[in-house]
Amino acid sequence: MEGVRAAASLGMGVKINTILMPGVNQGEIGEIARLSKMSGALIQNITPLIPMGDMGDFPAPTCRELDEAREEGSKYLDQFRLCRQCRSDSVGIPGIGDGVLTRSQG
Repeated sequence: MEGVRAAASLGMGVKINTILMPGVNQGEIGEIARLSKMSGALIQNITPLIPMGDMGDFPAPTCRELDEAREEGSKYLDQFRLCRQCRSDSVGIPGIGDGVLTRSQG
């Protein structure tokens, strides 16, 4: 959260990317969003875990679990709901420039 506060204080738009991992962090999504909002974040992007590599034995969240997590997060932060499993949205804030925010823009 220290990094979020620092970036926000410089006028940067901060998006919190959160990977939903059933049985690991699904009960913490609201708290992540709440603390992120208090630290200056503008939006949260909750995406489903893609089970592979070292995480291959973990279950992927269901659509319902993902929807519930986004609803919980939305109590505190706007939710970016377009992402499914690509990583193309992991940088920047949708609708603001080319995804690269500089100090001069803040």
